[in-house]
Amino acid sequence: RGHYQVSQVEEAANYLVSGLHQQPQQPQQKSSNHHTTNDNNNTNNKEDNHQQQQQQPRPLPASLMGSPQPPDCVLLVGYSYGSLIAASASANIPQCVGCVSIAP
Repeated sequence: RGHYQVSQVEEAANYLVSGLHQQPQQPQQKSSNHHTTNDNNNTNNKEDNHQQQQQQPRPLPASLMGSPQPPDCVLLVGYSYGSLIAASASANIPQCVGCVSIAP
């Protein structure tokens, strides 16, 4: 149990340390291959807009764009069950300098 969550934490840490989060991302365009009737058109458009907003990442603040280098290390913090996941993931992340467990 928890292997998937541990791999997600490892993936997120590697993403940050690699500096990929500092590169601007191009918005994804959604294809509209579905057909709707006029009665359902407004409802489907609202749902599509809501899904599109959830899928697109938030832009980084201007102060973080173009930072000179990515972080050298990460500190993992977990609360409750997350503290067990963070502690487990910290063993597999060489750049992890510590792990804080709150209410394990």
